Amino acid sequence: MKRNVWSWLLLLVLMVSFGACSSDSDNDKAGKGKGTTYLSIVIGFPKEGQGELRAGNSDYNPAGTFFGRTWLNTIDLYILSADGSTLLGSQRYSATDIVYTLDAQGNAIVEPKDPFLTNSGDKIVYVIINSPQPLLAAAPTATDYLSIAGGSPTLADLASVQGGLDLVMMTGQSGVTGIAGGVTADDVKAGKNRVKINATRIASRAIVTTTAPANVVDKNGILLGTISAITYSVAQGGNAVYYTPDTLTYKTWGYDYLPGADYAATALQYYDYNDLLNTTDVVPANPSTPSDPRAFLNLNGKFLLENTHKYGTDGGNYRKGNTAYVLVRGTFVPDPTAIIDGGTLTSGTFYVGETDGKIYSSIAAAQNPGGGGANPQDVKTYQNGKVLYYVWLNPDVITHPLNSPVIRNNIYHININSFKTIGFNWNPLVPTGATNPDPKPTIGGIEPNSPILPVDPLSLDETYMSVDITVLSWSVHSFGVDL
Repeated sequence: MKRNVWSWLLLLVLMVSFGACSSDSDNDKAGKGKGTTYLSIVIGFPKEGQGELRAGNSDYNPAGTFFGRTWLNTIDLYILSADGSTLLGSQRYSATDIVYTLDAQGNAIVEPKDPFLTNSGDKIVYVIINSPQPLLAAAPTATDYLSIAGGSPTLADLASVQGGLDLVMMTGQSGVTGIAGGVTADDVKAGKNRVKINATRIASRAIVTTTAPANVVDKNGILLGTISAITYSVAQGGNAVYYTPDTLTYKTWGYDYLPGADYAATALQYYDYNDLLNTTDVVPANPSTPSDPRAFLNLNGKFLLENTHKYGTDGGNYRKGNTAYVLVRGTFVPDPTAIIDGGTLTSGTFYVGETDGKIYSSIAAAQNPGGGGANPQDVKTYQNGKVLYYVWLNPDVITHPLNSPVIRNNIYHININSFKTIGFNWNPLVPTGATNPDPKPTIGGIEPNSPILPVDPLSLDETYMSVDITVLSWSVHSFGVDL
């Protein structure tokens, strides 16, 4: 497989060139070696600032655009009739079938070595780049989708980093375009009958970094302890994606799902939780500097599929159980002065009273009024000091989010500025059927039923992290959080 590195926007402008030698009708079948008209695609990767896909109803936390590092593997071309109902021809071009040049402005230009034979007339052109599947029998419709729920293809088949390069599937479609007759193959090479197509990466991307100090200091300036071994996972992205993006309403797979009592049994039909199993992916230090504020873009991050819902000033249909999130994990060691009973921890495990929010060395101490505890009160168990924090990828308001659309073609950067509280002790945002590496503790105490309800709006009652967020159209969205 040949690797080809190009600097480009995620939003591609595909220049598709046709050459026509007769005026045969659209109804004539065409394809490789059929018809009387030559067709050639010319893909131009424009310079930064020439266009981008918006981040949804509103562009939250924008940070401009980004040149990707792309591995171009295949280009699938589908020629359709003017009404889109008839496939007139199709062709797959591999990396060895493509010629790479630069135009007068220094933009990368890609075109097949050999022309594609078809017929003249009104056409629609559909393109799929880096498809993990064989050439399709028909071009995808607006309702056709790819599902990763069954494991074939996988998310990695749609979007991955290989040898430092992005291998990401992309799609695009032209409008109805009239192809003039009397254009020779040489005329095609000279640039006649060109059609522009906007193509976008089918995946989204999350990059998480940290500049947070080890000390966890609450809103009153009191030292609670220290945090270390900070890792992250991405969950609740879609487990399917439409080939063609809806750029009017931004409806995505699972758009209408509103979690209720059915969350545990139903959410797995719409969302992907596999990355939760990656419990050792370390959150790197933010490499950005004043001279290079977007250096975080050199990090690979994690891919996910888009996930949107009805927008609303009251939160619309975004809920904790249907919105893509980053789960940040860490190991918390309480400061000795923060342990109310003054006891010693066993294997780093500590306990927090549900009523008073204080740290204890044992369940008995938490429920002992004579030692500063309260009785009755439920007690949360932080086994081996593990703590959890949630971050929504694209919040409309970072400190009090109501909507958080995750759209293809966007990079969401989250920088952790600081940790403000101890966080959660288990993750209830995992439905039945998905493996949960952070389940409800079962050792001793009276554990509260759930620290978070999937049916709740996105806003948390308390600020757990301080974060910054930016979004690029690659697009990138970047923001910082205090956890």
